[in-house]
Amino acid sequence: MKKLSLLTIAWLVAALPFSALCGNVMDRNFSWEEQDLWNRHLYMFTHLPDQPSGHSVVKITGPKGSGPCLDFNFGREDYTAARAAGVECVVRGLRPQDAVNVLLAKAKERYPGILYFIKTYVDVASAAYNTTHP
Repeated sequence: MKKLSLLTIAWLVAALPFSALCGNVMDRNFSWEEQDLWNRHLYMFTHLPDQPSGHSVVKITGPKGSGPCLDFNFGREDYTAARAAGVECVVRGLRPQDAVNVLLAKAKERYPGILYFIKTYVDVASAAYNTTHP
C-alpha cells in the first residue's frame, strides 16, 4: 500500500461527496476490498505523475486515526497523454481558445463524468501548450 500524507489529500476531501465525479468508474473490476471502500464512499483522487495511473488501496494517516482509502491516481500514463495533447495543439497551430476547446473535449471523452481527471488533464495539457507555444 502507498502512504499519503494528510496534506497531500486535504484538498481532495472536498471532491468526495460528489458522486457525479465518478462517472463510469463503476465499470472497473474492483476487488472485494476496493468495492467495500467504494460503497462506503472512502475514495479520493490524486495526481502523482511519478507513479502509474490507476486505482489502489492506500492507508490514510492523520490526527483522528488511520484507515484504508481507494485512490484513483492521475499518474504517469495520463500525464504523458495530456502533455502530448497540449503539444499536438501547438503543432496544429491552434489559437489558445481553440486549444482549450479541443483539450476539454478530449478530456471529457477520455474521462466521462470524472471532473477531477478532466480538470487535471486540461491543466497538464494547457501547461504543455503554454511552454511550447511560440
